[in-house]
Amino acid sequence: MAAFEYRIEHRPAGTRMGPMNDRLEGLVEEGWEPIMMAGDNELYIMMRRPKREAGQPARVAEATAAVPVADQQ
Repeated sequence: MAAFEYRIEHRPAGTRMGPMNDRLEGLVEEGWEPIMMAGDNELYIMMRRPKREAGQPARVAEATAAVPVADQQ
């Protein structure tokens, strides 16, 4: 059995990037990770996340934790 499930997000030519960014942020919070981008005028983003067992909650990306920045004086 496959360890990951996959999906492809598509941004048609001529559309704004803002809504796509918001959508991607939401998907990352659900445990999806972008693994490939392709396109010219149109954009395709392949995403994956570990397969879950039935009833198991979604894994939240651990890489989104805030990292402290050193003071610059």
